[in-house]
Amino acid sequence: RTTFLVATRDGEGVYEFTLKDGDFVLTNDSVKVEEGKMFAPGNLRAVNESPKYFELVKYWMDEQYTLRYSGGMVPDVTQILLKGKGIFSYPPYSKYPQGKLRLLFECAPLGMLMEKAGGAASDGSVRILEKSLEALEQRTPIFVGSKDEVRRCEEYLA
Repeated sequence: RTTFLVATRDGEGVYEFTLKDGDFVLTNDSVKVEEGKMFAPGNLRAVNESPKYFELVKYWMDEQYTLRYSGGMVPDVTQILLKGKGIFSYPPYSKYPQGKLRLLFECAPLGMLMEKAGGAASDGSVRILEKSLEALEQRTPIFVGSKDEVRRCEEYLA
């Protein structure tokens, strides 16, 4: 299935288009992210360095969340948007103390889609869309998904 998601800065909502017979067709005019038990834990190596992140991942496992991890932010966040639930996390760790994913090219665009769909995006303490861009390749940690799950990440990692 080939899809793309669209949101505009001034518009409301997120729209899903699906490729059918060579044309993209509007298939969902109201993509929404609500609460649900699915997690995509990027950078699991960080559990070895961060007891707080370890406890967060342990919580998701203990609560029997469905694991979804492809190895890429875009497919995982797209899955969360299309399923309408879940959380993608990519915390900092020693190799990337400022985070690995780029604010301008990865985190802010997907953060905007998530917020327009009713979710949230944070670096663990600051809303992704409120971060100041200081360099084109600026990196950041990111926690993006349903509002309650992003809030949970902020609480566990505080």
